[in-house]
Amino acid sequence: MNQVKWQALSTHFEQKRGEGMSYHTIQAWMVRGMPYSQPSPHRIWFDPEACWRWYLETFTVERAG
Repeated sequence: MNQVKWQALSTHFEQKRGEGMSYHTIQAWMVRGMPYSQPSPHRIWFDPEACWRWYLETFTVERAG
């Protein structure tokens, strides 16, 4: 599992969809269920591919509904 910080996650999304995202967007998506791990109060890590799968599943369902 490849774990990255939010800046690298944003870069990963920019490469996939042509647009990165702000930390505020990532925080909102975390509340909606985007996967992350928080080994300490000040560190949050993301698996870029798991987050990408979550994004596709979440927003494809919303557009279909």
